[in-house]
Amino acid sequence: MWWKDVWSSAPVYNVNDVVRDGSYLVIARNQNQNDQPVVEQDAAYPGADANTVNQTPVNEQVYWTGQEYFIQDARYIDGFRFYTPPGNFEYSVIYRVRNEDGTLEKVKQASAWQSYVTDGWKELTLPSFLVLDKQRLEIWLGTRAVAQANTVTGPWTTTNRNGGTPAAGEAYFRNNATEIQFNVIDGNAVDRRTELATIPVGASFDFGGLSWTISSITNDASTYTFIIQPGQGRPAEGTYAFEWSWGAPDPLPYVADTTFWQNNQNIRGSVGTAIVDDMTETDAQYGVDILARQVQISANWDIMAVSGVSGGGGGGGGGSELQEFHDPTGVASWRIVGKTLECWGTGIADANGWLTVTFPKTFATLPSVSESVQSDTAQFVSTHSDLTVTSVRFRLRNYTDNSTPAFRFRWHAIGEWDGVS
Repeated sequence: MWWKDVWSSAPVYNVNDVVRDGSYLVIARNQNQNDQPVVEQDAAYPGADANTVNQTPVNEQVYWTGQEYFIQDARYIDGFRFYTPPGNFEYSVIYRVRNEDGTLEKVKQASAWQSYVTDGWKELTLPSFLVLDKQRLEIWLGTRAVAQANTVTGPWTTTNRNGGTPAAGEAYFRNNATEIQFNVIDGNAVDRRTELATIPVGASFDFGGLSWTISSITNDASTYTFIIQPGQGRPAEGTYAFEWSWGAPDPLPYVADTTFWQNNQNIRGSVGTAIVDDMTETDAQYGVDILARQVQISANWDIMAVSGVSGGGGGGGGGSELQEFHDPTGVASWRIVGKTLECWGTGIADANGWLTVTFPKTFATLPSVSESVQSDTAQFVSTHSDLTVTSVRFRLRNYTDNSTPAFRFRWHAIGEWDGVS
């Protein structure tokens, strides 16, 4: 590979020439000239022309209306907008990204539950993220009443465990944060079984600044178990004040253009009382939309990395050789092109599901990090924490306690090189 600096239209690029085109680091697949590697269109709302009007309110505890986008050509998502009808209600925006095979790539609560003084469209700007060709982006606007007729509150200490039974004052998160089991005795040593028995399916469940909807409930002599949606992760382990609420006094409003996408199978409407895989599909554009930029990638180029490094002045002729090291053991490889540092590797999780990685080179600022993990028999969900310019920690979210399996992380980090180490 040969570094050719910033892309321009005049040179003839040969196979394996590497250039920077804006924030993209790309490598030539074929010899080419005057073929820009990446072209971005202006950001736009796909549903901007929809005539969204008030629909008949629904008598539900929580109601989700949203869109599913089957991406054809990669797109940057710069933000969202959502419509809040008049009334005393709270709203939340949640989105998730799925791969072509249906596996979950990302789930985020883009906007926590809150009420708004004025009705109408609200715009929400986010750090841009890329959704690739053939991935599916799903986004929903949740609506619930501010005043709930019934509530149950109390303190418990949460632990992330798939095995065992929580003791008095404890609650266990299980199965990638879609299930939580409570001992009937709370953190104040008070027996709460009578109150927990009143909580219905469909109730809202809140703690640590996040909110879920309860989709099923089971109990035994000493515990109550709640299946919750969406699977959006969880706050850190610790003691929290939990709240269950239900019984909306007023029907929940929403807006829609009910036939806007009837001739488009790549954008569909989606509604339901909980965010699940079998939500009702419709032709509608609802009161939530994405601010998207289409990204067209030339067939003569492949993207190696995306960073915040912008294009600069033209470079000299001939190019310079890349700095790189490919670790034969696969533990930690690296590549430096201009100011961009890219590191990647693999490692085995310890008995508690953790792996600590020290980067082989040092970043100038916090890098962008991704990871996956897989055993010989099952796919597991992973996360990372304690990120610095020199290291990061990875962890399995749904590991089995006290086990020592050979779970292997594959990790990747990219960002600006510190120019020294």
